[in-house]
Amino acid sequence: MAQELIPRVYNFGKVSMWNNPPARFEFTNTSTSPVIFLPVPYQQNIQITIPKGYIEPGESAEIVVHYYTDEGGNLNIRQDLFHSGSDDPLKIILKGRILSIHPDAYTECPKVDKSKADLRLESGLASLTVYDKETGLVINGVDVLLQNNERRLVMENTRKELIELSGIPLGLYDIKISKPGYKESNQSIYVNRHSGAIAVYLERAPISEESLARSSEEDRNDEFIELEPEGKDDMDAIERLRKWTDEKYKNRKIVERDVLVITEADTSEIKEPEIASSEVDRTDPSTPEGIETSTIDDLDGSGLLNSDKYVANNLVMLIDVSGSMKIREKLDLLKVSTKQMAGVMRSQDMLTIITYSSRSEVVLESCPGDQKELIFATIDSLSAKGNSFGAEGMLTAYRIAHENFIAGGNNQIILATDGLFNSREVSNKDLYDLALVEHSKGVSISVIGFGKKKEPRQFMQTIAARGGGNFIEINSPAQARSALVTEIMEKALVE
Repeated sequence: MAQELIPRVYNFGKVSMWNNPPARFEFTNTSTSPVIFLPVPYQQNIQITIPKGYIEPGESAEIVVHYYTDEGGNLNIRQDLFHSGSDDPLKIILKGRILSIHPDAYTECPKVDKSKADLRLESGLASLTVYDKETGLVINGVDVLLQNNERRLVMENTRKELIELSGIPLGLYDIKISKPGYKESNQSIYVNRHSGAIAVYLERAPISEESLARSSEEDRNDEFIELEPEGKDDMDAIERLRKWTDEKYKNRKIVERDVLVITEADTSEIKEPEIASSEVDRTDPSTPEGIETSTIDDLDGSGLLNSDKYVANNLVMLIDVSGSMKIREKLDLLKVSTKQMAGVMRSQDMLTIITYSSRSEVVLESCPGDQKELIFATIDSLSAKGNSFGAEGMLTAYRIAHENFIAGGNNQIILATDGLFNSREVSNKDLYDLALVEHSKGVSISVIGFGKKKEPRQFMQTIAARGGGNFIEINSPAQARSALVTEIMEKALVE
């Protein structure tokens, strides 16, 4: 047998006040191939910690065993461990004599719901259960990715506590388990007749916007989906999963919550704002229509924000470019408003533009306000198509706002949308909480809202209220010309 175990038998000797002392074994791979241990099925009175991952030829790893009991007397425990280096099990043997039990000793394996685990063992089926490492409680809503050279299987946001592996083709898999609020777990497992009940413990991650919890009932997936093999130029796993979903429902009518009909818009009525006359010959918009200019100090002689009156701006535009933004020229109106705002920005002002539909994308990254040509070209290039999955974009917007944070300046996200985010990963409440927390860190969020639907408007207004910003409506070219300039003048005004 290509293995070495030291010691062969672990003898505790005579132990008074037994308190589950660990038995430690050193395993050495004496073969010429890497070795990996199979998971150990749950047992009520013994807990075995096996090495994670592959043990290379010549390498050693530790096996730790804890025995739980409330009875004294002679100890003679034998346990078989299976690994990929041999068809025969590795035998773990514990011996000794327990004279008395310590009052604080565990009498059975802790932090495991043994009733569920026993049922799994009796069924004889391979299964997976995920536990909170701190509390020992079973958790669901996890994403599970099983993959090897032949297959990639994913189960997303499952409601199951007992994930059956009986239908998975036999073999060695790398398994990745993740859930918002927890650190990702990566390990290797064998799925075969010896697998039994596999327990995985997830460690909690520090609280951040990336640890937002999913909504409890939406977008559950309680079966493994086989993905196409990953190639160098493939979409990432999430995009492949969405592609599978689109194919599955291609013959069914799907109506989005914020989209009823999408038609090509006639934009002939939308015109660029006229250039304001001034002593300086400019090709960019200067004084927008509808802006109160009786205070001469609002804009300087070049038609830019007066630096004596307005602090520097760190602006992040988060723009909905889903298909519904084509209707009633919403995106065209937004372009007019954004250009007017960019027209008065200075070199010390920074602008980032992020778009989102089926995915989010940074289309203009941290551009100084005096680079008008680049900013206008980016705005002109925006087009509307796809769905409204905006939570990812919102997280990106906050991240970039903090990366470019201006102490004493106006650090602001401007979200422009006509509906809900329809995101799989987070609920509206999560986003409200995020906006509130980020406002306390100095980043506000205002929302430009298009449309009259009650639920989307309530969502937009709540985001703005929690995020320390304003809810802005743009329903006409006249509103478009003034809305965003008025907004940044209000937010950047020197106190």
